[in-house]
Amino acid sequence: MNAVSDNDLEALGREFGNYLSRPWTFADPPDLFRRLREIDPVHQGPDGMWYITGFKAAEAAYRHPGLSRAVSAKQMFSELGVPGRDPPEAVKAAEMQLLWLLHTDDPQHARLRNLVAPTFSAPEIAKLRGMVEEIVDGIVDGLKSRDSFDFLHEFAYPLPEQMICGILGVPQEDMRRIITWIDQSALFNTITGENPEETRRKAQQGFTEQADYFRALIRERRAKPQDRLMDSLIQAERAGDRLSEDELVAMLMQLTGAGYHTTAHLISNAMLALLSNPDQLALLRADPSLTAKVTEETLRYDPASSGQPRVATEDVEIEGKTIRAGEQVAIVLRAANRDPERFEDPDRFLIQRENNRHLGFGIGAHLCLGNWLARLETNVALERAVQLLGDLELVTTDLERAHTQLRSLKSLPLRRLSVHAAA
Repeated sequence: MNAVSDNDLEALGREFGNYLSRPWTFADPPDLFRRLREIDPVHQGPDGMWYITGFKAAEAAYRHPGLSRAVSAKQMFSELGVPGRDPPEAVKAAEMQLLWLLHTDDPQHARLRNLVAPTFSAPEIAKLRGMVEEIVDGIVDGLKSRDSFDFLHEFAYPLPEQMICGILGVPQEDMRRIITWIDQSALFNTITGENPEETRRKAQQGFTEQADYFRALIRERRAKPQDRLMDSLIQAERAGDRLSEDELVAMLMQLTGAGYHTTAHLISNAMLALLSNPDQLALLRADPSLTAKVTEETLRYDPASSGQPRVATEDVEIEGKTIRAGEQVAIVLRAANRDPERFEDPDRFLIQRENNRHLGFGIGAHLCLGNWLARLETNVALERAVQLLGDLELVTTDLERAHTQLRSLKSLPLRRLSVHAAA
């Protein structure tokens, strides 16, 4: 840690806390990341929260068993449904969130993951490539004759939406309702400026209606199975153990809720990075085999996810700092992924980067379960968009960010320069 006065460190901590509370107001804050990383990569801010910005420290925090996702999730959702204050279905909705895989710790986490991990392995997900290509080609066909379109809402969002329907066997006509519920429930963990009571009510409704929908769909599929991912989850068994109905409903809610927005924004962030770095786009056009590297570099350079907070269940030492039991920890992915001690020239988007072991999907026990699916969808989306949509350019560089903790755009309007050539 560089020498710095306590006052300067406190001021920097306040500045960083302001960034985390309003990330959409910062177009790209690598300088803020750099200053805190250099001075104090494991920093306790004025609010008592620990902010981890160094790659090595973040890696250690991800792997430390004394930093709990379950305790953090319980704190987060404790106000969603309170017995005696809220209706029973709202209390149940809050309890269901604690069954999500990313909200559990071992041994519960290991048990759930062992049951479902084979369904999400790289070889199993690779079998879905034909489905992804068909969906993307259909989206591209609808855009080929257009001279401008919103890449986020007309390309990036329709792909995970249709994939959710395809892999789970959810009727397409039901997807609009599911997305409405996802957006309602996301309000509870989103900065919106709404009335807290109204936000909580909408989130309760979103979680409850999602759960009711999936319970009914599970009953239908037990009676009439299909050869889809949902049916694999229903049938998943290991050493005589199976998912309970609540665990199965929670898993389906996580797959739809956690994968929908983050995948769309990963695709959109990748396209924005390419169009903002024409030299890198030229490299991709010259060598389409670099598509997977584009996805990995986006996950490092501009990941959609902001990561999940943790709570120390014991005193934990990270990089010489002691995090006391009960204290909260935020692993700041965008800062750790820009650490010059881990990545050369970290603030540049370089698709030929070698040894690009980033933290975009986390690491260790909580490595994102759907990482291979998100990678597949993004790879195919970028490959087809660059090949089939011709030359694209940003309509404006003044792009507004959504008011959420995700690294997300409100829209990505693009203009096509070679409509007839591409069509």
